[in-house]
Parts: sequence; structure tokens; C-alpha cells
Amino acid sequence: MTSDPEMNSAKFMQILKAADKTNYSTIMRFLMLEFGTALHCNRFAIGNCNEYAIADVVRSTGLEVIEMQDASRVDQEVRGLGKYSIKYSGSGDIKLHNSNNISNTDMSMHNTLLVTPDEWWYLTPNDMATVGVNYTDYLNNTGDGLALKRSILTALKRSNYLHFFPFDIAVDKKQCKNRETSKVFYDAIKTKLGI
Repeated sequence: MTSDPEMNSAKFMQILKAADKTNYSTIMRFLMLEFGTALHCNRFAIGNCNEYAIADVVRSTGLEVIEMQDASRVDQEVRGLGKYSIKYSGSGDIKLHNSNNISNTDMSMHNTLLVTPDEWWYLTPNDMATVGVNYTDYLNNTGDGLALKRSILTALKRSNYLHFFPFDIAVDKKQCKNRETSKVFYDAIKTKLGI
């Protein structure tokens, strides 16, 4: 990938804000009402679907995006912008990474595109530092992973951080069917095989 000197966090977020996210909203609301993330077995599947849907949004704007399924701590790369992690967080602390049942020693944060039920954020250590917010003050080593305290979003808003925009995909969690994503996958394989 070659570098685009015009691409930065502000331009990236302007492009995403202006993008048609109708399909994204439809997909995510469906997933959250059918499956949700209350069941641990659904969390990676819903997270992966969020990544695929975001890649579709980014591509729809004309930006070149590479999905990085095997990379450590990052999920996508956009020409000129660089690599970033993608996270969905409905409430509580924002899980940055898991350490696969071993003691976490990685206290680093990568550039992160965060989607919440009502906002999109592009969080980078450098951009946060420019408004006087030190992300390390909000890190929480959970023992087997690393989380970012949700209060950082409030601190960023108070500091006039501009790399976020409102976008409502909230659903009533009480309406969620909490179906297992693995069962849908299993049924699809049986259908494909004619069993």
C-alpha cells in the first residue's frame, strides 16, 4: 500500500460519517436481536460480522481496505491511513484484546475503530494525546486481556476530541432471542451437504 498524504484520522471519520451505512445498520441490528453477545460463544462471531460489515462500508466509499484475519491486534488496513483494530462495545469497559487464557503482559493500544450502540469512534494514541488525554490512564489489565475504561469517551468529549460521530444502532436487549451462532452455521453446513 502506498501512502496518501491527505488521509488522516479526521478525513477518515468524515468519509465514514458521510458513507451510506444503511446496510450496516440493518445487519448489526439483526445480529443483535437474533444472537446478541450475552452468550460467550456468540461474541467472536458477532465481532467478526461487525468487521466484515465495516469493511463493506469502507469499500463503498472508494477507499481500499485490506482485511487482516491473521494479523495480531489489528483487523483492517486502509491505504494511506494504516492499520487499525475494530471493536464493538455495548457497555462497560472496551476490550482491546484477549491473551488467550494466559497472563496479559501486552499493555499497548493500537489505533481502534470503535462502534457503540450510538456512536462511531476512531481512537488513536497520537490523536488522543493532542487533546491532552493519555490513554494509558484509562487502561485496565484484566489479567487475561486489556481493556479501556469507558470513561475515556467522556474525557475525550470534554477535551473536544473530534474523531467520532453519532450513529444509532441500539436495540432493546430484552428482545434478543440469544440464538447460538454456531447452530446456524451447523444447520447451514447440513443444508449445503444435503443432510
